[in-house]
Amino acid sequence: MPTNAFPERHILDGFLAIEASLNEVLRHVPYCPAHEHVWSPILADCIIDACHQLDSLWKVTVKMSAPGRTDQNLNISDYFDMFGKSGVEGSIFGRWVVFWGEQPLQVRPFELWESGKYQKLPWWSAYTDLKHDRWQNVEKATLKEAVHATAALFLAILRCVHSRNAVAEAGWLSGRQTWESMSPIHSQNLQAWLGEDSAGQKTEFIAAESTLFSYPVGWWNQKIRTIDQWLGMSSHRFREWFDAFESK
Repeated sequence: MPTNAFPERHILDGFLAIEASLNEVLRHVPYCPAHEHVWSPILADCIIDACHQLDSLWKVTVKMSAPGRTDQNLNISDYFDMFGKSGVEGSIFGRWVVFWGEQPLQVRPFELWESGKYQKLPWWSAYTDLKHDRWQNVEKATLKEAVHATAALFLAILRCVHSRNAVAEAGWLSGRQTWESMSPIHSQNLQAWLGEDSAGQKTEFIAAESTLFSYPVGWWNQKIRTIDQWLGMSSHRFREWFDAFESK
């Protein structure tokens, strides 16, 4: 791979491996409030791998966006400034996913940043503690933090401008019946839809879905009412959830 190429396929493959590991845990420990604080060395692997890959994804994104930048000693507060605020390219501000545990759950891994001020994210704090002393802090590797860390990586991949082709090729996207068209308009729409450049993107009803997560493109800052219906293609489970959901 050329050193200046964005490793989008490796990034998606890494996420899929983490998601598969988390999904295996969920086969034995269903996600519910009583199990949120269950901990496991396997969950420690999920948290460490998800956060490490998130760090690498954002670091290479900065490198691609500013080739002349030599300072790569970035930390989580730097990422808050670069990606956690509203209106910046690749922003994860306000984004949420539906997590398919025992029951569908709306998950906001970056919720504490929505105040506009940097705050420590519990799942990232668990990651730093596990890195420092994995076995001393293994009880911090809980199911809740593993779900949030993996959801955060999923969102960051979707919001990264350099990974959009890989996202489409992975089969994560569904929308209108013309989605499979490989015309130039298709490529232009791909960039526009995943970029969420306007509130009108919600009318395209594009769902980005993996095994454990679903993300309705363009709906992150929209109030969802019970009268709203999902009018695009998606998994059956997501359509049922959306059509019954109401924003608080």
